[in-house]
Parts: sequence; C-alpha cells; structure tokens
Amino acid sequence: DTAVFGLVSIDRQTMGSCTGTLISPNTILTARHCVAPTLDQVNGGVDCSRTNFGATYMAQGLYVTNHTRFTRNPENYFAVAEVLVPKAADEFCGNDVALLVLMEPVDPNVAIPRIPRVDTKLAAGEKYYAVGYGATDDGGNGSGLRRRRDSLAIECVGDECPSYYVKQTEWIGDTGICQGDSGGPAFDLFDRVIGIASRGSYGCDNPVYGDVSSWGEW
Repeated sequence: DTAVFGLVSIDRQTMGSCTGTLISPNTILTARHCVAPTLDQVNGGVDCSRTNFGATYMAQGLYVTNHTRFTRNPENYFAVAEVLVPKAADEFCGNDVALLVLMEPVDPNVAIPRIPRVDTKLAAGEKYYAVGYGATDDGGNGSGLRRRRDSLAIECVGDECPSYYVKQTEWIGDTGICQGDSGGPAFDLFDRVIGIASRGSYGCDNPVYGDVSSWGEW
C-alpha cells in the first residue's frame, strides 16, 4: 500500500501527523482537519451543529512520506506546494476533505497513484479495507507505522445514517480508525479510494468517512 502516505504538519515547533492517499503523481487526498485547525469543539470532539474549520495552514509546513514508518530523515519526505480545500462552507461535518499539491511528482517507482471512485455510489454492507499511520489505541501508542485492516463493511451511507452525526457526503464504517489515521483512505475491493477518514469514537471505533464519490466534481 505504498500509495498511502503519512502527513506531517510542523507549526511553531509543534508537530501533528495524519494520513493521505496519492491520487495523481503530484496530488495527495486527505482530511481538511489535517491542514486547518478545528474550532468550536464540544468536550474535545466534533459537534456537527457548531464545529468549524479555521484558516488553512501554510503549505510550507506540510510534508509527506510513504516510508513504512515516519523517519527523522528529511530526504524521505516530499514538500507540499499548495493546499486546496472546498470553498463552499467551513462546517466540519460533510466538508472534511483537502488536496495537497506536491512540489514535485512522485516517481512511479516510489508509488503508483490510486484511483478515486467517483463514478458509482456506495452501499451499506459493501466491503472495504482501511490503511493509515495511526495509533492502535486511544493513548496514541503505535502511531507512525503504516498498517492495513481488511474485511471491513460499510454500516450506512449519507441519509441512511443519523443526521445529527453524519452528513449526506459522509458514511459510517466498521472499526479501526485511531489518532493519526485521519485523512487516510478506505479502499473498495478493486483498490479504488472510496473514503477519507474524518472522525471516530473512543476505542478507535465507529469511523466516519468523507464519501469520495460525493466530491467527484470538485
């Protein structure tokens, strides 16, 4: 799964990490909250009625790598030239998607881009697998290593899900999303990107994904 990249954000001596997917030689698909602050959280979590995004971070502080583990070697990272986010709204729920344009394209010997599935809609019960650099528990243990989880199934899509928690451009998955997996992909069984990890519950459970097909035109 070398098309799945780890994302490092460096700002004022602080560092955060996320995950993303190479979808063209110079473009990474990830979550918007990985490249912008999350405002108006409630008890440390997302409230769809009030949580918003702040101003997008500068591209100069963002770097990506597809090494199996995060390293301290700058040569293992690609620099980001531009950050693109939807302009329609700043509400967190339903808009947690972003694109990173890299300074230079990734050599095909390093990674082959994955195809975003934008031509067909998802359905409850559909099988998928997830990949990310996240932790293995709520304490953040094990983060920084790329892992894959198979044999997962979609619980509900868009309007089928609880409207107070999931928007039309999102879906609820199975399990396994933790800190650091944000922005990471869900793939269908044809290896196409179908989801962007947005948020979950305690215990690394009940993941909510941005629906890639809903953002096809963008």
